[in-house]
Amino acid sequence: MDTATHQRFIQQLCHWAATYIAQGRSPFRKAEAGTPLSTAQGPLCPDMVLWINQDSFVAGGFIQIPDREDDLDTPCACAESLGVNYFAIWGSKTLTIRQADNRKIIEQWPVPPLDQDSPKTYEMLLVQLMDEFRTLAVIGACPPDKLSYWHLTNLCLGTINKATPLLSEHLRRTRSDQVKTLEVAERRAENKLTLAIARLLVLQYLKKLPYSIEPERLDLALKKFSAALDISHLDQLSGHDDEPDLDEQSQVLLHHLLRRLDQIGLFRQPQRAICFINQLLNSTSTSPLSPETTPDKGALYMQYSSVSQHDAKLVEVDQPQRLAFKYLLRALNDWPHPALCRADLFSLPREIVVQHIVANLFDMDVSSTHYRNAWQAHIHAAWSGHRPSCPRNTPTWCYQALYLLGILGAQGTIHLCLPASALCLPWLDHIFALLEGEYTVKELALTDDQFTLQLERANTPDQIALLCGATHQREITNRELFGDGVTALALRLRGKENLLRPIEAKRLLPTNEESYDSDGLKRFHKSCLCHELSETLLGPNPSGKYLDQLPTPSPTVLNSLAALDLDTLSSGQQTALIDATLQQLLGIDAPTCQGSTPESSANDATRIDKKSLEDKIHKALEVKGVPLFPDHYLYDFYRPELRSYHTDHRPWQLVGEFMGTFTLEDSEGNRCDCPNDITAYAVLLTSQRAATPNLPTDPTICQQIVERFLTDLVHIHELIWDECHAALPTAPKANRLGNKIWKNLELPPYKLVDEALERFNISQP
Repeated sequence: MDTATHQRFIQQLCHWAATYIAQGRSPFRKAEAGTPLSTAQGPLCPDMVLWINQDSFVAGGFIQIPDREDDLDTPCACAESLGVNYFAIWGSKTLTIRQADNRKIIEQWPVPPLDQDSPKTYEMLLVQLMDEFRTLAVIGACPPDKLSYWHLTNLCLGTINKATPLLSEHLRRTRSDQVKTLEVAERRAENKLTLAIARLLVLQYLKKLPYSIEPERLDLALKKFSAALDISHLDQLSGHDDEPDLDEQSQVLLHHLLRRLDQIGLFRQPQRAICFINQLLNSTSTSPLSPETTPDKGALYMQYSSVSQHDAKLVEVDQPQRLAFKYLLRALNDWPHPALCRADLFSLPREIVVQHIVANLFDMDVSSTHYRNAWQAHIHAAWSGHRPSCPRNTPTWCYQALYLLGILGAQGTIHLCLPASALCLPWLDHIFALLEGEYTVKELALTDDQFTLQLERANTPDQIALLCGATHQREITNRELFGDGVTALALRLRGKENLLRPIEAKRLLPTNEESYDSDGLKRFHKSCLCHELSETLLGPNPSGKYLDQLPTPSPTVLNSLAALDLDTLSSGQQTALIDATLQQLLGIDAPTCQGSTPESSANDATRIDKKSLEDKIHKALEVKGVPLFPDHYLYDFYRPELRSYHTDHRPWQLVGEFMGTFTLEDSEGNRCDCPNDITAYAVLLTSQRAATPNLPTDPTICQQIVERFLTDLVHIHELIWDECHAALPTAPKANRLGNKIWKNLELPPYKLVDEALERFNISQP
């Protein structure tokens, strides 16, 4: 069975199963295809899982359609992770139920050959299988003490996977000033959820978590009881002011997890708990880089994954949730805890002496000005005699690397693992400017996603450094490495000898200020040679402001490019002529463009069909209904007494308040008085749209219709912003489109709505 047919058949099985479940005669609540599992065989996906309670990760059985029917290792590993003892193998000739612990056949039915009656026959066969699973799910239910640590791992990771899209959407909506992209939102959501689970596990282990916690107060309770712990190694769990709150749905999912762990009795079996927490720790690891020696006094490890009984003298820096997992592992193994634990690298004592550092630095977030300025001050203090300055868009890992390099003592060693993007000029420049004369490079290695550095704080220019690229190795002295500069280093590690040769031959030179604004340089930026240089030295999506860091041809060559007649040529023809000219003048083989030139790459953005998105939102609003205030809200009252607040010069503005009387003024300066605040805000809300400006004189009726209108506006606002943030890659773009749609609906400004909600103490739904 080919892959496409396989997927279609699984979807058909899920459809039949859902139809049978809907009849109410089955204990199963959902049939799901392709559930990702962590297993002893690695990541696996059973073809269809029958869930009894998916939120609590309780399954009743599953179906596997294998390529080889004699391969039982895969379904048995899935059974262990799901916590079930029976599974079905749907083969080409038989449908077989097997017992996972002894692999014996429990039941078997023939699978009829394909013909026009097959669909109905297959559906009845599936129903027969589900009926059999109904009995087996009861008699073969795995007792809590027999559930493996793989099951516990999938229970927690499954909760995180389900809650991440819910919380990320909540963050994009409520923290659009900080969360600019979907990637950042998902990363922060996953970190917050992992932190919540870490708090939950620690409090369960210490028996500090009351049983009677309501789901909607779970996040607050976890923070409160974690902050009350009098354990220095868990200080990082107390939280911080900028920590996001969990949304309501995520708290419900975590509450299910809490109750399920209570039922299982996680810490009644310490060895199982150790294996489970090790799995959680490894799932949050950003790099496999771990220390190779026993840590001595003065060793600092950051974001590493190994825990041992020799960590008593260690200084440990890691995320709060990972510190909590490590605390549990050491406590369960009865191992000593580190001398010092910190979640924030820059909170280490100034007087700390460090002689050996192992650090995995992968935090790509760009922090706020407040944090950047504080970190810069710490870096300046660590680097006496140097004042390194980082641009505004510098990621967090770069600040951390500069600080670690600064606090390392003389003759100390450091092993850093950085993102592969660290080999790009904007960041490599900052790092190597500080290394020269201070450090000796022992080894630099580049893989697809990592750049590792092994350094010693000593100045030995004749020391040999090993450069390891993806397909080659090269030895070079430190004198030559620093003398050639970071451009040559980046090209060597990436194996771009074709670009390195013209630089070594002085055919490509650093850009000088006189030539940077010239027409020739602008045309060079359109060439395939510049495109390849840009992708290699600046990354796949370079910012236009960094193009001046690329090596360029001599002014003579640039003048020749400026003299080319390109007016009548298309964009592709222009690039071809520029490439041919460069090939002739520089005496090199010009590379072929694989994509857009750096100029267009720097300005390209993800294109979303905003018109289709607008149409989709407007259709949803048509179904929901856009209210007209106050007309639509007066139908429930029988002929209330009305007063007109008509003006030809809308909108009204609130200009004064005295002794309970509110004064409004239109755009021509005409004024009117309102007897109370609810009437005044009703007039303000009415004046924004071409509705009949007649309001009830009875303040009770007026208050009711205003509150209902404000609640409806909040729902409409949420619908628009949810759709925009879900579809568009960045928060500013989503907000702009949302504001445009809101304005087109001629609804009151949402600032006025917020003001009214706060004034009348109306809780947002």
